[in-house]
Amino acid sequence: AAAAAGAAGRSLGSAATFEVTLERSGPSGVLGLMVQGGSNTSSSEIQIKKLYVGEPAHACGRLRVGDVILAINSHTLASRSHEEVVQLLKNEGPTVRLLVSRRQGAPAPQDDGDQVSMAEDLKRHGNECLASGQLAEAVSLYTRAIALAPKVPTYYTNRATAYIKLDQFKEAEADCHAALALQPASSIAYNRLGVAYECMGRLAEALTAHKEAVALDPGNSTYLNIVRRAESLVEKAASSNATPDPAHASPSPAPAPASSTSETRAPSSNHSSNTATATPAPAPAA
Repeated sequence: AAAAAGAAGRSLGSAATFEVTLERSGPSGVLGLMVQGGSNTSSSEIQIKKLYVGEPAHACGRLRVGDVILAINSHTLASRSHEEVVQLLKNEGPTVRLLVSRRQGAPAPQDDGDQVSMAEDLKRHGNECLASGQLAEAVSLYTRAIALAPKVPTYYTNRATAYIKLDQFKEAEADCHAALALQPASSIAYNRLGVAYECMGRLAEALTAHKEAVALDPGNSTYLNIVRRAESLVEKAASSNATPDPAHASPSPAPAPASSTSETRAPSSNHSSNTATATPAPAPAA
């Protein structure tokens, strides 16, 4: 979250100046704004070109597209190149104080409607966190993407992968159902749902979900192998006439690393295990 600070502003000629304090968002440290201008461009003024919805610069509620940034912390921006300004914005620590000038009578900016683009950026950062093992941060980023674009099923299935890695199987189950409500023919959602069920010891439901994944993607050999494995587990449970113990029915799977592609059809290879049967990994994050 971003916090706005500073006096109400003072007038300099036809413009008002004021200070805004931003706190960087998450480990990625983004401020959520794009600038244009600099001493090496056609305009020496450093103007805010874009504010990303939900990020600190937008969330503070005080900045507008077209505002001119005069200083970043103790660094004045006069005579600085565009690249120098960008580096200052990136590297000036967790707290960034902006001295901003706004021309009097400037209209309030309209939202540019770029929420889906911002959500995609959040998803991409979430995939990076997932791949590097920053699971809680990945969940947070996917959650923010969902808040911006709640009708994109990939955000739910990617968050389900993170939840599975965190052993939060009920949450993963809920995300898979949310994804299937949006895209009923998602083999990836059924793949993750089957893994979540299996980790909870719900083997019959896991088999049903895995069969749905195969029906939707019959050429996926990994899905076929998962079904055979799930059938074997169900048969063993039935022959022993015992309810599977969630703690022993299947080891927790390790979801595959994130992918930058729009959708990855084939799951990763099964992980080895000390048990007789390997546990399937969900399809990679899209």
